Parts: sequence; C-alpha cells; structure tokens
Amino acid sequence: MNKKVSIRFKLLVTIIVITLAPIFALSYLEYMSAEKAVKNLTTQDLKYLTHLKAMELAPLLQKTDLTDSEKAKVDEVVKDVATTYYQPNGMIGYAYIYDNTGTLLFHPKDPGKNIGQEAFMKQMIQEKTGYLEYIWEGKKKITAYEELPNGWMLAIGSYEDDLLQPINKNKIVMFAIAVAGFVVAALAGIFIVNRILVPLRKLVAAMKAAETGDLTVQVPVQTGDELGQLSAMFNEMMMVFRKMLAEVQEVSEQVAASSQQLTASAAESARASEQISIAATDIAQGSETQKETVQLTTNSLHSIGQDIGQIAKYADHVNADSKEAYQFAHEGEQKLGELVKEMDDITCKVQSTEKVIRDLGAQSEQILGIITMIREISNQTNLLALNAAIEAARAGEQGRSFAVVATEVRKLAEQSGKSAEEISALIHTINDEISQAVSAMEQTTEVVRFGREGVSTAGEAFQRILRSVDDVNKQITRMNQSSQAIAQDTQKIVGDADKITSLAEQAAVDTQEVAAASEQQTATSEEMSAASDVLAIMAEKLSEQVKRFTI
Repeated sequence: MNKKVSIRFKLLVTIIVITLAPIFALSYLEYMSAEKAVKNLTTQDLKYLTHLKAMELAPLLQKTDLTDSEKAKVDEVVKDVATTYYQPNGMIGYAYIYDNTGTLLFHPKDPGKNIGQEAFMKQMIQEKTGYLEYIWEGKKKITAYEELPNGWMLAIGSYEDDLLQPINKNKIVMFAIAVAGFVVAALAGIFIVNRILVPLRKLVAAMKAAETGDLTVQVPVQTGDELGQLSAMFNEMMMVFRKMLAEVQEVSEQVAASSQQLTASAAESARASEQISIAATDIAQGSETQKETVQLTTNSLHSIGQDIGQIAKYADHVNADSKEAYQFAHEGEQKLGELVKEMDDITCKVQSTEKVIRDLGAQSEQILGIITMIREISNQTNLLALNAAIEAARAGEQGRSFAVVATEVRKLAEQSGKSAEEISALIHTINDEISQAVSAMEQTTEVVRFGREGVSTAGEAFQRILRSVDDVNKQITRMNQSSQAIAQDTQKIVGDADKITSLAEQAAVDTQEVAAASEQQTATSEEMSAASDVLAIMAEKLSEQVKRFTI
C-alpha cells in the first residue's frame, strides 16, 4: 500500500534536491577538472625529469661496456630520482634502466630481472621514447621513458595515487562544503515550506467546514501570491455556491408546482390517446380484411398470368417444333429428289451392265466356236502324230528321232484337247451365270422402276406435308402473337394488382403504426404522469438537501 506522504515533506525534499544538485554537480566537475589539470602537470614534470636525467646520463652511457666506476655513477644517478624527488614528498617513485630485451640493468629493487614479456615493456621497447599508463601490481602507474646514447632506455615512473595526493586532500573540504550546503538548504526549505503551508492549512480547515454544509466560511487573504489568489478564489466559490443553492431552492419549489400540472395534463393526454388507439385498431382490422381480399385477387391474377405465360411458352415450343418439322419435310423432299436421281442413275447403270453382260454372252459363244475349232485341230494333230509315229517305226533306226518328236506332238495335241474341253466346260458355266445375271438385271430394272414410282409418290406426299406444315406454322405464329399480347396485358393487370396490394398493405401498416403510436403515446402519457410524480418527490428531496446548507 502507498503510504501517505505530507506535502511538507515533499516540498522540503524538493527544495533540498534543487539546492544540492547544482552544488554536488559543480563540486564534481571542479574535482574532475582539478584532477585532470594536476595529472597533466605531473605528467609534464615526469617527462621533463626523465629528459634531465637522460641528459645527465648521456656522457656516461656512450657505450654499453661500462667500468665499475661508471656503473657506480650511473647507479647513483638512478637512485637519486627516488631520494630527491619522491621520498621527501611521501611518494613511491623511482628510475630504472633497461635494454632492448627488457632486462632491468639498473633498478632499485630488481636489477638483472627480465620483464620483456610484459605488454607495457614491449611497447616501451618499441617506442624507445614516450609516455605510458599501465597497471602494475594492481595499481595504476604512470611512466615516462627516453632512449640513451648507447641504445639503453631510461624510465621514471610513479603511481597515479601519489601524483594525485594534492587534489585528494581537497575531497574532505568539498565534502564539508556539501554538508554545510545541505544544512543550509534544509533550514531554508523548512522556512519556505512553513510560509507555504500555513495558508494552505487555513484553506483546508475552511474546506472542511464547507464540507459539513457551512457555506458562510471565509479564508483571510494575507498575501498576493498564488496562495492568496487561491484563498480569494475559494471565498468567491463559496459566494457562488450560496447564490446557486438559493436559486436551486427556488427552482425546486417551481418544479414541484409544475410537476403537479404536468401530472394532470398527462392523465388527460392518456385518455385521448386511448380513444385514438381504439379507433385506429378498428381501422387497422378493416384494412387488414381489405388487404387479404386484394391479396387473393392478386394471387388469382398472378396464377392467370402464369398460365397465360405458360401457354405462350407452349406456343413458342410448338412454333419452334413446327418450324423444325417444316425444315425436316423440306430436307426430306430434297433427299427424295436426290433419291430419284440416284435411282435413275441406277437404272441407267443396270441397263448398261445388262448390255455388257449380253455382249459378254455373245463373246462367250464365239469363244466356244474357237474352242471347238481348237479341239478339232487337236484331234487332227493327234492323228497326224500317230501316223508319223507309225511311219517312223517303219523307217527303223533313221526314223527314231522323228518318232520321238511325233510322240511329243501327240502328247501336246492330247493336252490341248483336254484344255479345250476344260475351257468349253468353263464357258458353258459362264454362259449359265450370264443368263442368270441378265435375268437378275431385268428384275432389278423392274424393282428400280417400281421404287422410282414409290419415291415420286412419296415426294408428292412431302409436298402436301410441306403445305400443311406451312399453314400450321402461320396459325401457330398468329396464336403465339395473340398469347404474347394476352400475357403482356395480364402482366399489366398483375402489376396494377400488385400496386393495389402494396397500397393496401401500406395502408394497413400505417393504420397499425397509428394504433401503435397511439398506444405508445398512451404509455408515454402514463410514464410522463409517473415521471412527474417522481419529479415532485425529487424536487421535495432537493429542497430538503438544500436546507442542509447554511447560506
């Protein structure tokens, strides 16, 4: 839970914070500036001291091979840095000489030690001359270094805490100043807060009195600042409240009187609305009956219109079917004409075929005569060959070859005779088939003639069908036009009936709305009467509440 913090405490804390924040900020900035200045100054001194000692050692370190006396002098110069510059001031600082490998050649504590692996030593060896800050044994150290004539390097270093001793002494003084500022700010804050809170307490007391209903309370205005203005505004607000409550008292009395009149008017309005509602209900019932009658008529007209429309559709279908039948009859007539032509062609071809077959029969008879002649020649040849063979036999050895030829000729004559007999048999068979074909052709010609006569009769029938279908088409077209005209007229009648139905429905709806409005007005009047009663009660309660205040 949030604890209640007094405004006195809040103001006091605010004043102290506002006062001390700049002091602490300024002190911090001053300390940082002084620290930076001291650090820069000591760094310059360190560089200068390193340079002086390097110049002092230069005559002694022209070579690396030193005698004992030279080493003693160099060691004395190195130790002089600590004894002369650092120890008298209570600081820890010293000088040392090292070579390119990081070996400490001259050092107050660790001569001969190699620290070449340390990062700071690597940097010092690489740069030869310069300035460096690094951490040594957990403390920050500042070192200046410079190269000597023989390649060795001189370094002088001290810890940063020792160099900043002068500025660290000022920390206590600055802290004391901050504490004094805090005390002064607290006293000033208490004084200012009291100056602010006294008028506020008076204002709070006055508001508590007003809370109990005493609107005559006033707060003395002693200053012209915001608190004085706030007190004056409170006094003005109390005066406005007093006037407002007086007006509310007067208005509540007027509302009570008006509510009584409103109750009487609402009762009268309710009675009139009830009579209007009864009349509107009767009219609505009559309109509903009329609407139902008109609806039945409209439904009948819709049904008639649908039937007529269906008749028109059927007429359209019949018209389309009759046109299709006419087209089929016309195509049938054309097909019959083509069939007559084809039958005429068949008749001509049959007659031509019959003539060819008859010619073939005549040629077969001629072939039979030729075959008969071949048979006779074959018989004579056979006799001649037989005679020749006999004569050759008589001739003896000289006629043997002739006898062989005569024998072969006789064989050929016999084969020719047999072939002639076979051909004669085939010709007789062909003649029989030709006779049958001629008879069939004659029958086919007769059938084609009868078929042509039948097709001609069918063509005449199709002509009569075409004329009949054409007449039917004309009648159906006229019937279709009449059906469409009737359908259009029926649609108009149905549309008018729909409009009448809509008007009847609208009249019924309007009458019902009037009845509903009358009922609603009656209910509203009753509610108004009840509301006026409630208003009278509320006006009375308001008057009682206003009387609680002292004005």
